[in-house]
Amino acid sequence: MPFPLRIKNNRSAFTLAEIMLVIATLFVVTSVSIPLYNRYIARNSMEIARQNIAQGLERAKLLSQIGMNDSAWGFSTIAIPGRGVLFMGDSFATRNPAFDELYSIPESVSIDGLTEVVFEKVTGIPSITGTITIISQYNEEVSVTVNLGMSGEIDVPTDWIEVCVNPYSDPYTVRMPDSLWTEYQKNGALLGSCNQIPVSSSSSSSSIASGGTMFSISNGTITIEDEYTMKVDKIGSALTIQSGYDAPITVRFKINGPYLEPWGDFQKPVDGNINTDQDFTYTSDVIPSDSTIDFWVNSFYKSKTWYDGSQNNHFNLKQHVKTPNTDGLVYVLVDGDPVPNFTPAGDQESIEEYLQPFIDTNSNTIQLPLNQVLYAFELWTKDVNSGDADFQDLVLLITFLES
Repeated sequence: MPFPLRIKNNRSAFTLAEIMLVIATLFVVTSVSIPLYNRYIARNSMEIARQNIAQGLERAKLLSQIGMNDSAWGFSTIAIPGRGVLFMGDSFATRNPAFDELYSIPESVSIDGLTEVVFEKVTGIPSITGTITIISQYNEEVSVTVNLGMSGEIDVPTDWIEVCVNPYSDPYTVRMPDSLWTEYQKNGALLGSCNQIPVSSSSSSSSIASGGTMFSISNGTITIEDEYTMKVDKIGSALTIQSGYDAPITVRFKINGPYLEPWGDFQKPVDGNINTDQDFTYTSDVIPSDSTIDFWVNSFYKSKTWYDGSQNNHFNLKQHVKTPNTDGLVYVLVDGDPVPNFTPAGDQESIEEYLQPFIDTNSNTIQLPLNQVLYAFELWTKDVNSGDADFQDLVLLITFLES
């Protein structure tokens, strides 16, 4: 008779002592790690507050110096819980709230010292001097102060980058986190302090006079000497037809061979029109050294006066201007060139008005850093000696930035 098969069970369970040991270990680890984590969060909140307060103060000072909206600007640290407020006006109480900008200040921190600073228009001098101290719930406050000097200097974190804002007119050096550089670069700022940016004492509209370190220009064509990105900004446009409408203007850039049409179809007057109150800016990819850059511009007029101008086929080509071979219809201006003097046709703005931020009033010459050049186009008449030639139909600012 066969014996029944018996299976031996070797599985063993945790003992009570082992379970208690695990629980005790978890308790010890948790009791140590949670306070450390909480302190890390607190220090991180302080750093966020410090960075944002310093950034808000720098921006308020800058907006005051350039006279944005003809007003002083200030910064408040406690007016709104959990937020710093950049405001336009002589005080937070009398500000215009439509222009408020909010900066995060974690509610876990407390603010001691200055709570509101207003910077004087143009001079940038602060209304009060002192220290803003940011304190965590653990009473830590090391390296979290923003000091204001008598002339408005702001003691910001040492690892911030320096940027030259408005370098072609009234330059100001500001410091900021490198995460903000891209946005400032889009608006024409240059990396580095303003006193580090070279400015030539003389130049010619045919070439840069400082050894050709940035680019040269021949018959309107730019040849760059190194790898750069190119930023193009519309400074102004005015081409108004006597029958009461603004003539469409379209633009294309030609880099070596390929065309770029970042602002719309060059051949379509409605789809590609930039003769509006809207801002137009473009930043290219990196352009190889020794590349050539040309600019093509079209203007259009209504083929029938009763057309409302809403369709591309409502317009005919008026003038096509391109580089090279500009036929005298393009002014190319670099640092040191004399300011063009033309009487505007009709009631339009003059070219001097568009160029005002770039004019040295003492010498009545163009003032630009070596990495910038201005193009002014005549888009209505081919007779540059006629009274209709005013060269303010379109003005572009070209800026080259190191890649």
